Amino acid sequence: MQNAIARRILLMGLAGVFSIGLALPIFPDPPHAFALSNPCALDPNNIFANGTLAPGHSTPYGLVADGWESFVFTGMPPQFNVVDNEKIDPHWSQQVFSANTFDAGIQQTVWNLQPGVNYWYRLGYSLAAKSYNGPNVRVNTIGRKIGVDPTGGNDPQSPNVIWGPDLFDGNVAVNRPEMTMVFTARSDHATIFLRAMATDGSSGENRVWFDAVCGEARPDLPPSTPLAGTTTATPTTTTCLPTIRATISVGAHPKAITIDPATHRVFVGLFDSSAVAVIDTTTNQRTAGWLTDGLGNANGLTFANGRVYMTKRNNANVSLIDASTGNFLGNVNVGNLPFGASAANNRVWIANFADGTVSVIDTISSQTIAKTMVGQYPALVATMNDQAYVSVMAGGVAIVGADGSLRGKITALGTGMFGIATNSATRRVYAASRDKNTISVIDADTNAVVQSVTEPFTPYAVAVNPNTNHLFEILADVNRARVRDATTLALIADLPIGIQGEGGGDGIAVVDNQVYVSNNGAGTVSVISDSCDVTPMPTPTATRTATPVVINTATSTPTAPPIFTPTPTRTATITPSATLIPPTRTATVTPPATVIPPTRTATTTPPITLIPPTRTNTPFAGCAPSVINQISVGTHPKGIAGDPIAKRIFVGLFDSSSIAVIAADTNQKIATWSTNNTGHTNGVAVTNGRVFATMRDSASVSILDASSGAWIANRAVGALPYGVGAANGRVWVANFLSRSVSVIDAATTNVLATAQIGDYPALVATTNDVAFVAYGGGGVASVARNGAIVKNLVALGPGSYAVAVDVANNRLFVSNRDSNQISVVDTIKSVVIQRVTLPATPYALAFNPDTNRLFIILPDLAQVDVRDAATLSRIALLSVGPQGDNGGDGITVMSGRVYIANNAAGTVTVIQDNCPR
Repeated sequence: MQNAIARRILLMGLAGVFSIGLALPIFPDPPHAFALSNPCALDPNNIFANGTLAPGHSTPYGLVADGWESFVFTGMPPQFNVVDNEKIDPHWSQQVFSANTFDAGIQQTVWNLQPGVNYWYRLGYSLAAKSYNGPNVRVNTIGRKIGVDPTGGNDPQSPNVIWGPDLFDGNVAVNRPEMTMVFTARSDHATIFLRAMATDGSSGENRVWFDAVCGEARPDLPPSTPLAGTTTATPTTTTCLPTIRATISVGAHPKAITIDPATHRVFVGLFDSSAVAVIDTTTNQRTAGWLTDGLGNANGLTFANGRVYMTKRNNANVSLIDASTGNFLGNVNVGNLPFGASAANNRVWIANFADGTVSVIDTISSQTIAKTMVGQYPALVATMNDQAYVSVMAGGVAIVGADGSLRGKITALGTGMFGIATNSATRRVYAASRDKNTISVIDADTNAVVQSVTEPFTPYAVAVNPNTNHLFEILADVNRARVRDATTLALIADLPIGIQGEGGGDGIAVVDNQVYVSNNGAGTVSVISDSCDVTPMPTPTATRTATPVVINTATSTPTAPPIFTPTPTRTATITPSATLIPPTRTATVTPPATVIPPTRTATTTPPITLIPPTRTNTPFAGCAPSVINQISVGTHPKGIAGDPIAKRIFVGLFDSSSIAVIAADTNQKIATWSTNNTGHTNGVAVTNGRVFATMRDSASVSILDASSGAWIANRAVGALPYGVGAANGRVWVANFLSRSVSVIDAATTNVLATAQIGDYPALVATTNDVAFVAYGGGGVASVARNGAIVKNLVALGPGSYAVAVDVANNRLFVSNRDSNQISVVDTIKSVVIQRVTLPATPYALAFNPDTNRLFIILPDLAQVDVRDAATLSRIALLSVGPQGDNGGDGITVMSGRVYIANNAAGTVTVIQDNCPR
C-alpha cells in the first residue's frame, strides 16, 4: 500500500497537479471580533490539534493526519494519504481518493470546550477533482460537507451529528460558506467530521483534499442552521453501521469468549490465571471472576447446559465450571494441546491442536465419548445443529458429527485455516485463512466454496450476527475488527479494537446484537453495537480487578515452540511438528542457559486507556509526536544507531549477523552489509565514520566503514557482548555474561581497557567522555573513556536495563524491568530525583533534547510511551511494530525523528518528533 501511495503522489506531481494547488494564495480569514491570526490553522488558539493536517499515522487504508482518525460513512472505504502537492497553508493536507465511489472522511474530537458556549469552525480548503490518467479536473460529482456531534460522540451515523449542506461545486475550494459552521457545545468536548462523497465511479480517480481547519469560541454568533433543500450523496437506507460501544477491563491475556443468551452473560477465558471473567451484557460491566484449579492455561471456551467448558492448553484437559455459581466442577481429559471449543445439542467439540484430533464430550455425563483424527493442527470450532466445523491449519475444514464421526473435509480451502463461524439460518459457513488472507463462504448443504474475498491483513477469528447478517473478522495484526455483509462480503466498516498482541485474535462472540472481542495484549474486551435499536453508551473507565493480573512472561505459553517461522507477519508456512502452538510469539535463536536480557521476566499490568488528543500535556510548542513510516529491514532487527553526518540509520539484524542501512532523508532501506562474523548482531553504535556491532554469540565486535560498508576488523571483547555506545572516538561495550565493559579506541580499533561493573550489563548511553551502563544486578555504572569507573549507582536496584542521558540538564533516565519504573538521576549529585511506574515493562529509552521528550519502548504492548522529560507526564502512547520476546532494545533519535527496531515484525518504525519542514 505504501508503494502504491508513493507512486500515486509521483504520478500526480508529473501530471502537473501543482498548477491548481501550490499556486493558490493563502486567503486571509474573514474579519471578526475574535479572529484567529493568519494562517488560522497555525494559531495556538485554534481549537483543533493539527489544523494544518500534517503527517501522520498509518491506518489500514493509508496515512491519516496526526490527531485525526478516518471514518467510513457507508460503502467501500477509500484510501487516505497526507500530501504536500495540494495545500493552502505552509504545511500538508489530507487526501482522500479512490477509483470507486465512496462516502468517508476524517474526524477529530476537540476538548476543553465550555458547555453552552457557541463555537465557530471552518474547513478553509476542500478541493475536489478527478484524475483521468494524469491532470486533475474539477468536477461536480464529488461532494464535501462538514458536521459536528456537540455531545462528543465519534459515530458519524449518530442522530446527534449536525450536518452542514452538501458542496458539489468543484470550481471553488477556498473559504466556502458551506464549509463553515457554528454550534453550541453541550459538554467539554465535541467531534468534528470532514466528509467526502464521490458519486461517479465510472472512470478516473476521485480525489478530495482537506486543509486549514480552524475554530474558536464565538459567543457573538448564533448556531448554524443547515440549508434547506440540500441533497446528500449518501444512500437513503436507514441501516445502522456497527460502532464501538464499550471497552471492559477483564484481566490478563483474555483469549476465547462464549455466551449464555438466556442470562445475558458473556464468559471470557483468562490465559494466565486459567480463570473466567463474567460480563453482564445489559450493563457491559465485569461482574465476577471464576477460578478453575489454576493448572494449565485457558484457551478455548464454550457454554452448554449451564456449564462453561474451558480448554486447558497445556494440561490436555477441559475444565468445567457451574455457570450459575462459578464453582469449579472438575476436569475432563481430551487430546494434546486442546485449543478451540464449541457446543450444541448436548455435545462439546474440542480441537486438539498438537495431536490432530477432535474430542467430543457428552454434556450430560461430562465424559469424552469420541476422539477423531482430522488432520494436523486443528484450531477453532463452530457448530451447526448436530455437527461441528473445525479449521485445520495444515489444510481445510473438517466436519465432525455428534458421535465423533468424520463426516467430510473441505480441502479446497488450502492451508492456514483458522477462524470459523456458521449461520444455520442461511446454511453458510465462514472460514478464514491465515496463509492466504482470505475469507471463504461455504454452502453447508454442498460443502462448496461459493464466494471468497482477500483481505489486506491477516484475518483471525470470525463471527456472524444472524440478526443483521453481518460477518465480523478480527484483524489482529492491526488491532481492527472488520465488518462485512455476510451474503455479498461487501465491506461495511472497520473498527478499532484493543491491542491484540502475539497471543490475540481468537476471541469473538455475538449476543444481544452486540459483538464481544477479546483484546489479548490489552487485557480488555471491546464491545461492538450491531443494532439500530441499541443506544451507544460511554465507554466505562477501565478499572483493575482485585485478582492479581499478570501479562506476558517469556511467552504466553510456557511449553512447546511456536508455530510460525520468524517472518514480519503472523502468517507463515506451517512447520510440521507435533508440538506447534498457533498463537504464541515467534521464536528466535535459542539463548544460552545463562540469563539473557531479552527474555521477559517482569510481571506487568494491562495498558491504561489511551488519552484523548488534548495536547495539554505537551511541553513543546511544536507538533505532537506521530508515526510517519514503517520500514522493512530484515529478520529480527535488534540494536539501532544514527549517523547525522552521513544521514544514515544502521540497524543490526540478529539472524543474518548483518547491518541494514536506511537513508534518513527518504526513510528507505538502501543496503545490507555483512559483518564478516557469524555471532549474531545485537547492539550497534557509530563514531569516527565507523559502525561498531556487538556479535552476541562470538564475544566480539565487528567494525565496518560507515560510508562503504567495507569490513574493517573483528575485535574480541567479553562474553555475550550486548549493548554498545559510542562518542568522541570511544566505544563502550557491555559484556552481559562477563560482568564487564570493554572500551575500544575507534581510530585504532584496539580494546583499551575492560572494567568490571556488576552482574548483567545490558544497554549503554554516552556523553562525550563517559558512558552510562545499566546492569541487571543492581544499577548503573559510569565508565570513563580510559575504562575507569567514575561512579556506580547501585541504589537503582536489580532489574536496571536501559539508560538515556540529558547532557544539558545533568539528568539520567533509567528503565527497570523488575519494578516497571523509570528513574531520573541527577548525574552531579548521584541521587534519584524522580520516579514513575509504567503500565507495562519498560525496555530501551531515548531522549530527544530538541523537544525535551523521553521515548520508552513497551515491547509487551508493541507501543512507545512518550513522556515529558521534565515531569514524566505522558504526552502520547504510539503503536509500533510487534516486538516479540526478543524485542525492545533498538531505539535512537536523529534530526527530529525517533527510530525503533521492531524485532518480531522485521521493521523499523519512524516517529516524527518535530514539525515537518
